[in-house]
Amino acid sequence: MSKYKPGAYRNYLRFSKKKHILVEGKEDKIAITFLLNEMADNTNLRISNIAIESAEQIISPDGKKVGNRDKVLNIASSITEKDYKFRFLGFVDRELDGFEIESSVIEDKVRRHRIDGRVLFSRGHSVENYLFEISILGLILQGQSTIPFSNKVLRMFEEVFEDALHQSCALGLAASDLELLGKIKKSIKWNFFNIDSQSNLLFLVDDWISETKSQRKISDEISDLFKARFFFYLEKLRLSEEMLPRWLCHGHMGLDFLYAVYCACLVKVAIQSGYSEQSPTSHIDWVGRDKLFTLLAKLWAKKALEGNCEYPEEIAKILNISAEIR
Repeated sequence: MSKYKPGAYRNYLRFSKKKHILVEGKEDKIAITFLLNEMADNTNLRISNIAIESAEQIISPDGKKVGNRDKVLNIASSITEKDYKFRFLGFVDRELDGFEIESSVIEDKVRRHRIDGRVLFSRGHSVENYLFEISILGLILQGQSTIPFSNKVLRMFEEVFEDALHQSCALGLAASDLELLGKIKKSIKWNFFNIDSQSNLLFLVDDWISETKSQRKISDEISDLFKARFFFYLEKLRLSEEMLPRWLCHGHMGLDFLYAVYCACLVKVAIQSGYSEQSPTSHIDWVGRDKLFTLLAKLWAKKALEGNCEYPEEIAKILNISAEIR
């Protein structure tokens, strides 16, 4: 993979005959690649003239640490007066932009894909949020599970899915408030969930905090604040419109959270079914995070071009891709 200093990347854009989409990281590149391939299959688009690159390929200026999102934004802003800007599109995570979080009821003030110059922002927090549909996540997890009663697991997952999105969203907002997103990464496990007889999902926040604060060196004071912020946001989210948690939820954490919830459903159904194997989650753990994302992104792209879910269709307009249809 070629590496560029910002100036060298601009020169590369200037002399290139292709159109370029610059994304933040590996998973964004996977998702947009699948999407363009589906567009090619459905519209006879020539994608050989479109290059998708990751900001991981751009070297930060000497002595500075620049995040991938800022790298994309910086490149886009630096070529606004250049004639080759029309061959460039930056695609970045929206993160929390445009969400009115401080009001009594959390609102999405954008509700669409926002465009700012040559930059297109994701519909939700990040690219993972496109995958937060039961028809995508549930279908892939069920399909990859080798457990004999996967249909029952899927039904339970469907029943708790809305609760899971609310609780995952509240967790991400609390972590963002206290700048703990990095510290609690990959800390969610299936045993931090309880599913009652009415299919209500409960995130065992006290158990999770007890384990996490000792392993990740988080103080008692911060742990108490975190718990208070979690329940504060959870209550506000329950007053919000139905679809908001799906788009506001932290993308990376949300996918890990929903995966853990699916595993909790699997264990619950295994116990109910008298399944004797000691580690029922081994029937899904084998998939791995990278493969799981790839499978989800591939299905999302297919469903998107069938008109069954949201996707950044503005890509075609901004890059004038329609001119390249054979």
